[in-house]
Amino acid sequence: MLIQAFTVFLALIGTTLSCISTSARVTYAMGRDDEVPSHFGMLHGKKLTPHRAIWTLATVSAVVGILSAIWYLCGPSATDALNTTLTDAQRASIWYPKFLVFTKEFAATLPNSLIVATEDAASVIETICVVARTGQVGDGKIFVSDLSDVVRIRTGESGEQAI
Repeated sequence: MLIQAFTVFLALIGTTLSCISTSARVTYAMGRDDEVPSHFGMLHGKKLTPHRAIWTLATVSAVVGILSAIWYLCGPSATDALNTTLTDAQRASIWYPKFLVFTKEFAATLPNSLIVATEDAASVIETICVVARTGQVGDGKIFVSDLSDVVRIRTGESGEQAI
């Protein structure tokens, strides 16, 4: 598993470098043709590389990457609207779609599961309805059912200890 993860990481790095290299060469050519500011069309004195285009594109890519990560990881939290007592694990599970590259609209269409105590069910359902209701087709449905048992596979715990 670690070998696969490392291989994917190397593939991502290679793809990113090839994209920046290609973009830098296109920007260099455009600078030479005066389609963008001419300083992008200049080569490094010793190494003869389009260093200004490379650094500009690397900086833009880094800024876009950082801003994207901040938006997805620190964007509006669904827990702000919940007026119930949630455990830390339940609160963390609400952030799940934030780690994906999906838009908020698409993530809202994905099925979600939530387990709550019977006494909290009514308030949780009411809160979800208030937050999720747009009045449009596709707002979703809430299915309520009794849970007979839960088993945590890793530890073998069952019942409330497994939740």
